[in-house]
Amino acid sequence: MFTFRKDVMRVFFSFVFSFWIILASTSGIVILNFCLIIKDAAAQGGGPTPEVKAIIQSLSSEERANFFLLSRQERRAFINKRLPQRHKPGGAGGIFGKERQKGFRHFSTDDGGQTWTMNFSPVKSMSTRGGVDPEAFLGSDGKVWIYYFGSNNTKGDPARNQPDDTWRILLAKSNDQGATFVEKGISYQERRGLTDPFVLQLRNGSYRMYISRGASVFSAFSNDGIKFTVENGTRVQEGKGGVPGALLLEDGSTIIFVCGRAGIYSSISKDGLEFDDFELVLEAPDGKMICDPSPEKIGNGSYVMAYKEKPRDVKGPRQDYVKIATSKDGLEWQKREDVVGSGSVPALLVLGERHWKIYVSGPPPHARRRRH
Repeated sequence: MFTFRKDVMRVFFSFVFSFWIILASTSGIVILNFCLIIKDAAAQGGGPTPEVKAIIQSLSSEERANFFLLSRQERRAFINKRLPQRHKPGGAGGIFGKERQKGFRHFSTDDGGQTWTMNFSPVKSMSTRGGVDPEAFLGSDGKVWIYYFGSNNTKGDPARNQPDDTWRILLAKSNDQGATFVEKGISYQERRGLTDPFVLQLRNGSYRMYISRGASVFSAFSNDGIKFTVENGTRVQEGKGGVPGALLLEDGSTIIFVCGRAGIYSSISKDGLEFDDFELVLEAPDGKMICDPSPEKIGNGSYVMAYKEKPRDVKGPRQDYVKIATSKDGLEWQKREDVVGSGSVPALLVLGERHWKIYVSGPPPHARRRRH
């Protein structure tokens, strides 16, 4: 009988000891994995947000153990499903609390486009949820001015829908040659869809903004380049082309460039208001489309144009890339074969004869498409 009790007690204490060993091991695994998440988050420039910590801490021991058996992608999906769905004014939040900064990627060259480096130019105080379709130039005040379509629509086509039925062209300025910008306000707005502003500095010191509305172009005028008023009429009639770029030629006339199915077309006007006869100046390669012309003068009577090229059968901007063309007179253009980089709606900024920047819309090349 005594031996039987000793055997029972031995089994009991063995069971209790094993239970505590398993519990300690499980807790250790949970703590270790939680530390690894913190370490991994720290390497990305932030720690888990209080919301993420609260979600993990609210799980039972068994749920936490199962959670840390998931892959990183599965853990991220698990957390994101339980995060409160809200939009932060500074950008989109993530599992580790790091928010997207508002602004534009840009490519820079100091050797006339032979080599390029990529960087990011933040736009401080941006009043909309995002900015696309940039247009940049060196202003008369010595600052870099950048105009852009400010959108509060993050789903679907922003040209067709805005939450408050208002479409805005915003202006920001830079004191450091386009490295950083501060938004100054609304330059033009209306309650109809619009995109792709291009601003031309006129010889009398005033400004004309060409704006795309579908496959047509209208314009707005300003004495100071800050506040624009719409001009009567249509610069490019519906169906003849949209997404404009423009140049002032040596004789004082204006040449406008627009996108068409076969490539980029141009037309010349004496007053910058009436454009009629269009001819193809840059032809799209087979299976490709080209658009978004951004021409500028670079000195000595020569010109350069940034534009977008992409596969014709691919929707969206993820396979858009930027190329350039050059011209001696602004009329006839020659493509360069090299690709500048990934991006859409390029805005060429000329800071010197061989010092250029190209601001772009769209995600960087390593960004992955979000699955729904």
